[in-house]
Amino acid sequence: MSPANAGSRRSTRGSRHSTNATGRAALKSWAFRATSSAQEPGDSAEIAQFCSLTYGVSFPMFAKVDVNGANAAPVYRLLKQAAPGLLGTQAIKWNFTKFLIDRQGAVVARFGPQTTPDAIEAEVVRLLGA
Repeated sequence: MSPANAGSRRSTRGSRHSTNATGRAALKSWAFRATSSAQEPGDSAEIAQFCSLTYGVSFPMFAKVDVNGANAAPVYRLLKQAAPGLLGTQAIKWNFTKFLIDRQGAVVARFGPQTTPDAIEAEVVRLLGA
C-alpha cells in the first residue's frame, strides 16, 4: 500500500450507515469515485469489491465521475459551490473529500481527505438531533 493509500484507509474507516430508534436510516454515506484519480483503477464492480473487502464499505458506491473541470458532475459543481475548500478554492484536490449535508439537502460543511469520519462525528450527531 502506498503512503497515499494509507491515508485513504484511515479516511474511510468508520464510514457507515446508522439507524435511529425507529430503524430508519439516520445517516447515509455515499461514495463517488473520481475519474481524475489514478488511485482507483478498475471498473465500478472491481472498485466496489475492493472497498468492501479492504475497508468493510457497505454504503452505496456510485460510478466514477469527474469532480473538477468543465465535465464535473452536477452534484460536485453544487457541492463545491456551496462549500468551497481551503482559501475559497472549489477544486477537489484528492479522493476522500467529504461533504456533510443536512436533512433538507443543504451543504453544511466540507472536510479534507485526511479528516476521518470519527473526527466529524460530533457534527453529524448534532445534525441528526436537529
